[in-house]
Amino acid sequence: ADRHGPRGVLAGTALIGAAGFLLTSRVQELWQFYLCYGVLVGTGMSSIYVLSTATVSRWFTDRRGLALAVVLSGFNLGWLMGGPFAAMLIERWGWRAAFRSPR
Repeated sequence: ADRHGPRGVLAGTALIGAAGFLLTSRVQELWQFYLCYGVLVGTGMSSIYVLSTATVSRWFTDRRGLALAVVLSGFNLGWLMGGPFAAMLIERWGWRAAFRSPR
């Protein structure tokens, strides 16, 4: 991110996470789940988290704590709202379709 800027790296890590979610919808074996969800989704989501906090810390020198609190609150709010939303998708279309975007 320091060398190429945060946009390109963020797009790449978001694509890794999205590919992990999409591939998870097609798993047939437990090892495939570990690889797709554990490695790809884990790498993509954790990289987005780390990259966002590092970028915000670099951009905001004054009131850095407030800026980080807003960003981290957004992540946690997303996880808080994502659980019930995911449950609704799973109930309506099943777990495989919940990992893919509905048409």
